[in-house]
Amino acid sequence: MVYHFGSLIQALKTFVRGIAQPGEKPLFTVSPLGVFAANLIGYGASILTFQLFWNLHLYPLMLLSVLLGQAAAWSLYMVEHHAVHGAISRENWINRWVAEVASVVGLTIDPDKYKPRHNRDHHDPRKLATKDDPDFRFLERWGFVPGKSVDYYYRQLFTTLVNPIYYAENFYSRLVMNLLAAPLLHRLLVLAWWGSVLLIAFSYNLWAGLAGYLAIAIFGYGISALLQTLTEHRWGFQGDPAQKTFPRLLPIDEYPGMFLVYLYWRTAVLGTDLAQHQIHHRKPKNFAWPMVAYSEEAQSDRQIAIWGIKAHFEETFKALSQSKTL
Repeated sequence: MVYHFGSLIQALKTFVRGIAQPGEKPLFTVSPLGVFAANLIGYGASILTFQLFWNLHLYPLMLLSVLLGQAAAWSLYMVEHHAVHGAISRENWINRWVAEVASVVGLTIDPDKYKPRHNRDHHDPRKLATKDDPDFRFLERWGFVPGKSVDYYYRQLFTTLVNPIYYAENFYSRLVMNLLAAPLLHRLLVLAWWGSVLLIAFSYNLWAGLAGYLAIAIFGYGISALLQTLTEHRWGFQGDPAQKTFPRLLPIDEYPGMFLVYLYWRTAVLGTDLAQHQIHHRKPKNFAWPMVAYSEEAQSDRQIAIWGIKAHFEETFKALSQSKTL
């Protein structure tokens, strides 16, 4: 099938924006397994190009490899997230193995620990965005407590992003979870995969690629986790639970010069369907999540959308500031 250049540009803008224009139809349909495969390939490509640019002494380009890897790693974690909801396939064994592979490759959260904690606590409207929400406990650990000023939260954001203890603690907890606390099968898969990675790096002198892999898993993932979680909900909001989550869209049509910044935000922070996360909270087991930008639900929610990166932070920081307790 041949697509016109203008149509491809429009599809790219729709992806970055996070919502289709009224009446717009997708050029093609992407399946959940297609998203899974694409991000596995992207992750591998980021590591290989990191090694290649090192060998060719093209050191500035290594940053592009890390950014690609960050986007792939975070989106792969989101695929795991949909898998624990059973939203990759109607076959439970496929959901199970997609979650396992995504977790092992990205060294994220063991699915057996993640599923009950996330599905039971985070998706309970009574607990969502409160002290009983495991996502809020993650933020609280790094100083994002209720009742502070918006300026305080911005300072805390930048302080955390440059804090090496944040990345070390985040990665250490994932190591413990995957190697000590997980079921035996998962631990064996982790040891087999990462043992193979070390063996390949040693056998073919691919230490730069290994370093890139670890940089993505430690720093890229850590950055995405903080930025996404902070803007995910109106933390501490006391009203209708349905208002705790909102569309996070990007005004690419108004500010086309921001394309690269918005593209980074859309891939490395608001990966997969996170721009329309409110729909996920209404329909957790939604097999159409890769195409949610074109859905009727997204169009219906356009009027409640928050547009722009700074606006995403302002919305959540104001809610947290106005909350005296969670």
